[in-house]
Amino acid sequence: MLLLQNKGNNMTLLKELDIRVIGIRPNGKERKERYALFECPICTKHIEIAKSRGLRMKTCVNKDCLHKQKSATLTTHEMTKDPMYRTWSSMKQRCNNKKNPSYMFYGAKGITYDPRWEQFECFLADMSSTHQKGLELDRINNKGNYSKGNCQWLDKATNASKNKLKAVGKYSLDGEILLETYPSAKAAAEAEGYTNQHGITRCARGERKRYLNHIWKWV
Repeated sequence: MLLLQNKGNNMTLLKELDIRVIGIRPNGKERKERYALFECPICTKHIEIAKSRGLRMKTCVNKDCLHKQKSATLTTHEMTKDPMYRTWSSMKQRCNNKKNPSYMFYGAKGITYDPRWEQFECFLADMSSTHQKGLELDRINNKGNYSKGNCQWLDKATNASKNKLKAVGKYSLDGEILLETYPSAKAAAEAEGYTNQHGITRCARGERKRYLNHIWKWV
């Protein structure tokens, strides 16, 4: 029976062969496996292999084929060390990765990003024209998502100044109980008797988990 179908990027299943005895079970019964003929997508070599295994394989066992297949799936834009790529990657981590320290301030609150920005190339096309070295990605409306219309680049000082004007809440260590609300991080620091507001701001921005036995969030 010819199937001539392709399972994604895996090897192509050409033909089902037969059921072969591959061992004896502890209870004395034969252990059987269905075999099939597959074609490697790299070298086009045909191999007979257990069907269940072949459907999971990307290439044949040849090392050159495995290397070529892996190389074909690597990032091709060659910008993984570029600040724009790191900014994009950090944005996705904040929105998607529940283990990221900043997730509770972004993804957990429903903050996400333009579906187009799932691809770095689309993020680059939308935001590269206004980017300069040393700038930070900022959402104009802090309750909105990351998108071309709601994002801008700010230098660190301006971004920090913008954060000082946001209302901030002091929460219990589990982040569930709102203990106090202040009109700004500076006001919170003064009221709490702290020497400066930077620790509160960093906590609210998701750069640290807590500051002086409390969790701080923008409200």
